[in-house]
Amino acid sequence: MLSVSITDENNVPIPDHAGYSIVGIQNRRVEVQYPNGVACEEFPDLGVVCQPNSNRASISLVVADAIVPTQESLQSTSDAETREAPDNPFARIRAANAADNPAAEPNSQRFRPRRIPPEDVPEGMRVISTPFGDRLVQE
Repeated sequence: MLSVSITDENNVPIPDHAGYSIVGIQNRRVEVQYPNGVACEEFPDLGVVCQPNSNRASISLVVADAIVPTQESLQSTSDAETREAPDNPFARIRAANAADNPAAEPNSQRFRPRRIPPEDVPEGMRVISTPFGDRLVQE
């Protein structure tokens, strides 16, 4: 693979290819200048067309015909659409817990960190707050 940075210049040398340069760019097409004495071989099906009197080659992006889907590919697509999502074990546990205790709030068993109000901190201690709750430590 070759990568060339194109600027507003009309003649951009191609690195590591002495005598070769990009002389024009259009939509889906690049014009390449090649050195004298080099033979250009055309591949029209692949988008390479030679202009031997000017030592230039046009390289264009060839657009292929669309691939017509077969009956087998259509069938496999419809099978994939009708398949159900795999079973979620966490959803199953949540549903089982809800069935065992229907009156419980969904978030009633959520973890709540213990918080210590400043007025409850004894002399000589200080509060360390973490996401898991507050702790008292000596100063």
